[in-house]
Order: sequence, then structure tokens, then C-alpha cells
Amino acid sequence: MFSVVFIVVDALDEYEQDLRNTFLHLMQSLPPGVRLLYTSRYLLDIETIIDSDAKIEIRATNEDLKLYLEENMQNGGRLQSHITKDPLLKDKIVETVIKKAQGMYVVLS
Repeated sequence: MFSVVFIVVDALDEYEQDLRNTFLHLMQSLPPGVRLLYTSRYLLDIETIIDSDAKIEIRATNEDLKLYLEENMQNGGRLQSHITKDPLLKDKIVETVIKKAQGMYVVLS
């Protein structure tokens, strides 16, 4: 039918570990015409199962996140009215998001 099939698995790190490991082992048994793309935060168990040279690490720096958040909050973001009333809230939001993001963020529009 198709000579090549692409499967994209997003947010692999958010799967429960036992299910994730079972899933990854099953994906490794697919035929040669199947190409896999996973997105995930770094987890040792994923790294151990997926033994591939084709890896790209994409990580947002804390400065990237800070600039994005500040711009979004000051220019019509949903939090604009709240941070105008309480300027310390902006710093707390930025600090908390950076701490929790661990270098990863998603832009929703």
C-alpha cells in the first residue's frame, strides 16, 4: 500500500512509565518502512530504550521563556490587568513558569 509510513508520538514523557516502556518496545518491532518521531523531555528510561543516533535536543533558555512571558503579559495577554494591579505578580509568574518548564514550553494560540 504505502512504501513509507510516518508515526509521530508527542509528549512521550507524559505517558505512565510502564505503559510508555511497553509502547516503545512495541514500536521497535514495526517493519522497516515505518519511520518514528518522538517528542519528549529527557528521561533515562526513554533514552535507554530508544537507542538512536538521530536525536535533536531543542530547549528553551530561561531568558527565552522570560522574554516570551513578559511580552505576552504586557501586550494584551489575559494576565495584563492582574499584573497592572500587582506588579510583583508578574515576577512571581515568570519565576514559577521558568522553574516548572524545565526548558520546555508550548505556545497555544
